[in-house]
Amino acid sequence: MTTATESHWVGLDIGTVRHGVAVADPAGRLALPLCVLAAQPASTLAVRLLAALAGRTARALVCGLPLDQYGNAGPAAQAVRHIATSLAGELKLELHFVDERYTTSAVQRPPEAGQHRQAGRRQQHPAAGNSRGKGRSGAPPDAQAAALILQAFLDTHAG
Repeated sequence: MTTATESHWVGLDIGTVRHGVAVADPAGRLALPLCVLAAQPASTLAVRLLAALAGRTARALVCGLPLDQYGNAGPAAQAVRHIATSLAGELKLELHFVDERYTTSAVQRPPEAGQHRQAGRRQQHPAAGNSRGKGRSGAPPDAQAAALILQAFLDTHAG
């Protein structure tokens, strides 16, 4: 159970249509997909994010930055910076960015260890997801991408 003094890192995968949201455990070791929020209306994004956090206190925002294959920030990265900076300012939270170049492919890649054979038929492990817009963890791909972004941050900022 979360106490009033615990705070959570919040991961965001900002998109043009929807934003994936993830949260870290209070210890800051494990990122978990939370939900997906519609990108519009942008004017209510902060309120909707707070509602999605369901009483969790946010420590800081960690947003994926869509750099190109050479690591350069183009128009998409500028748009993400604008949205993230506005959101962090409105929520009065610290803001961090993480290179998100490979999160989409990681979420869409079929699980290697998540499948096994049973009774002569290939079956998918329950955690591997299904074909209805949910990925390996059963969470929507945008929320999974947010969790990968947040986990990358947590792994490099342990402690």
